[in-house]
Amino acid sequence: MLCFPIHERFPPVMHLSVHLENGQRVYFTEDNAIHKIINPQKTTLMAFFELCRVDNFAKTLFYCEVPAYYVWKNNKFSRRKKGKAVLGYMEIKKDQVLGRVYTVHPGNAECYYLRLLLHKIHGPTSFTALKIVAGVVQPSFQAACRALGLLEDDTHWNSTLEEASISESPNKIRELFAIILVFCQVGDPIKLWEKHPVWIFITITRGKICNQ
Repeated sequence: MLCFPIHERFPPVMHLSVHLENGQRVYFTEDNAIHKIINPQKTTLMAFFELCRVDNFAKTLFYCEVPAYYVWKNNKFSRRKKGKAVLGYMEIKKDQVLGRVYTVHPGNAECYYLRLLLHKIHGPTSFTALKIVAGVVQPSFQAACRALGLLEDDTHWNSTLEEASISESPNKIRELFAIILVFCQVGDPIKLWEKHPVWIFITITRGKICNQ
């Protein structure tokens, strides 16, 4: 094409996988199925955890920052040999490479919160390490996000149900509660349920209000 450059990509972008523990995709055939089960191929996320266990500099990074300092080769991250030296870490080189973690739909709740934690916690060494907040292992990734203050509180949903309980019928309140759970991002559904069970299960019989 007359020696003119017709395509260029800058800066380079590396996509990073995200999945729950033992939730990575495994591609296999009839011939290698057993081998793949016993020795599943590492993902960039699993390799990141391993890197943080042995590399002190990696422990200072977020997951999305790793490609700038490490090269993905042979299913593992290795330090870059070319690039600009990092202040305080002369053996570390930085290049203009961006890391992009694959998006996760909020409907896939635990994986969604896992992805959020990967952008907020430096150098995790395992899935369990992502759940530790102030020395306490949280029961889920969502609970860890809540403990770190990364989720909005449910004040507005509480207010919505309280206002509805003034004028709406029990059936309408139950429908509203279901809509909030299905279509809205509720931080703590169980707590919301425990706060409003009386209004949700209230019935009106012969002009009197009684609880079921």
